[in-house]
Amino acid sequence: MPDSQWRTDHLRDTEQLVHWLPMIRVTHAGKWVGRADDGRWVVGEPGRHVLPTDSPPGMIAFLPLLEKPMEQVAAELGVTSLAGHALGFEHVLERALAGWSVYWTELAVAWLEAGFPRNP
Repeated sequence: MPDSQWRTDHLRDTEQLVHWLPMIRVTHAGKWVGRADDGRWVVGEPGRHVLPTDSPPGMIAFLPLLEKPMEQVAAELGVTSLAGHALGFEHVLERALAGWSVYWTELAVAWLEAGFPRNP
C-alpha cells in the first residue's frame, strides 16, 4: 500500500468513520497500523474496519509486529527508538508478557533482550 494512500474505514462495531493512513503492515493477511487524522493510532484492514491501538483488542491485533526485528519496526516508523512512541510499545510488551501465550511472551522477551528500553 503506498504511503500516501489515506483510508476511511469504520471503527469496529460502530458507525464512526476514521480517516487514517496505513503505515506499517502488521500481517501478510492485510492488517496495518496507521495514524488517524485526529492523531490517534489505529490497527485494521483497509476497506474493512479499524481498532484503536490503545484498546485491549487493538493491542492484540498489532502483537504480530513483535515478529519483526525491533530495528525494522523503528525504521518503518521513521524513528530511532520505539521507547515512548505514541503507539505504546511498552503496553504491547506488557500484554505479551502477561503469560496468556508462550509464543507472544517469547517474542516480547526477545525484544527486551535486543535492548527495548522500558522507559524513554
